[in-house]
Parts: sequence; structure tokens; C-alpha cells
Amino acid sequence: MNGFIPAKQHRGRRLTAFISFVFAISSVTWVAMVTSKVLAPTPGTGRHADAVISLAPGNSRLPTALYLYAQGNADELVISWFPSRMSQEVVEPERGWLGDQVCSKDSYDDIHCFTPAIDSTYGEALSVKELVSEQRWQSITVVTSRYHAFRAKFIFKRVLPPDVDVEVVVSPTKLSVQDWVRHIIYENAAFVKAVFETAFE
Repeated sequence: MNGFIPAKQHRGRRLTAFISFVFAISSVTWVAMVTSKVLAPTPGTGRHADAVISLAPGNSRLPTALYLYAQGNADELVISWFPSRMSQEVVEPERGWLGDQVCSKDSYDDIHCFTPAIDSTYGEALSVKELVSEQRWQSITVVTSRYHAFRAKFIFKRVLPPDVDVEVVVSPTKLSVQDWVRHIIYENAAFVKAVFETAFE
């Protein structure tokens, strides 16, 4: 009798093992899917948009957005702007200066600068949502780094109205293998957060 396991207990153990197996497979599939999108996001087509959005920090993102705007790929330019004095550890001095030069003057009708109330991609999307409503834009091009493109597009598509066409263009992204590993781990965790943040949008 000591080695006898009741049928109900045995079924419970099998169910627990099955659930654990399904969870493990789902987790591996999730990580593989997100990682593949982080490494190789769907490239933008470069089509014309009502506005091009430079997400912060602007090390390579802002110059790319400025280039697209200057080339006529968008009618208006939007910059997620943290004055250089606020982000000395994030933005290279020359890039911080560039943002300051453009945004501090506040004298361009077709250039909009904002500092999101929530310091995150989700906060930036909420700020852009207000601009989209005010300006009645139907299409935007978001400029960000390659490792951030998949999550950025997911968030903006969830936050903005469904009739707004969202495209993401990646800026030049040069990282070491170690940095790529770090970003892959971070983006996997951040994407889970993004799912919950945008759940009720």
C-alpha cells in the first residue's frame, strides 16, 4: 500500500506536468518570435507620410528623421525631445545640441517637439496620438533603432486610431554582440510590458 498512488492524485500530477510542458513550449516560442523580430524587423517602404517621428534618444534617430523630412518623405517632423541638460548620459552632446537647436526655438510651423509625460515608448505614443488628433494625420513614419522597431510599431499601432497608417524606419544601429544580447533580453521583457500597457487602448 505504501507505493500505491491514488488515481486522482496521479491524474493531478499528469495535468501539472502537461501544463508545465505547455508553458515551457509557449515561453520558448514567444522568446524565439520576439527575438527574431528584434534582430530582423519588417523594413519600412519609405513611402510618403503626413509626419515623420523621431523617438528618443536621438543619437542616430533624429538625423535619420531629419533626412527623411528634408527629402520630402513627410510633410511634418515630430521630435521626442529631452533637452540635453536632462539626458546628458543618454544623448551624445552633438545630438543633444541638434535637438536643442531645432526644438528650443519653437518657431517652425511644420516641426513639433514634445517631452512625453511618461518616459517610455508608450508615453511617446500617447503624445503622438494627441498630435495625430490635432493635426488630423492619416499616416506617420516612426524612426527608431533596429532593436526597438518591432516593439515600437506594436505600441504605436495599438495606441493610435486604427485608420492611421504606421510605418517604422530603422536608423543606423551599430552594436557589439554583447550589446545585442543585452537588447534582446530587454526587448523580450519590455514587449510583455507593452502588451499589458496597451491592453485597454
